[in-house]
Amino acid sequence: MEVEEPDVHTVAVPGNVKAHYQPSKRLTILSTQALTSRLQLGYAPNTGILYYSSEIESILSGHRDINELVDLKLGAEKAKYAQGLYYGLHQLDQSSATEILLEAPPRTPKWRDVNDRLMRAAAQ
Repeated sequence: MEVEEPDVHTVAVPGNVKAHYQPSKRLTILSTQALTSRLQLGYAPNTGILYYSSEIESILSGHRDINELVDLKLGAEKAKYAQGLYYGLHQLDQSSATEILLEAPPRTPKWRDVNDRLMRAAAQ
């Protein structure tokens, strides 16, 4: 069920602060195109990757033999992506990954709540 969110909300409640759950490891949110470029150029050892698209899955399938790569696939549909988001962040935060690259979901009104959670997770 979609929940309407006011543009301005001043009451201090969970989800209304700049930072929410944040992994202890650096989290970088990249568009599909930016993540594709980053993976094709190479990445640091022990990089964690959260992704949802078939484009990224295809690139990663060629790197399965590299044990420094820690990757988790999120669902491509909003509900599945949102459902696996914090689980995936937590799993990668507890793994050998030294940084986390996350494939950003679409920037459409339908995905507004998920993008908001991601901005809070990546807040510095």
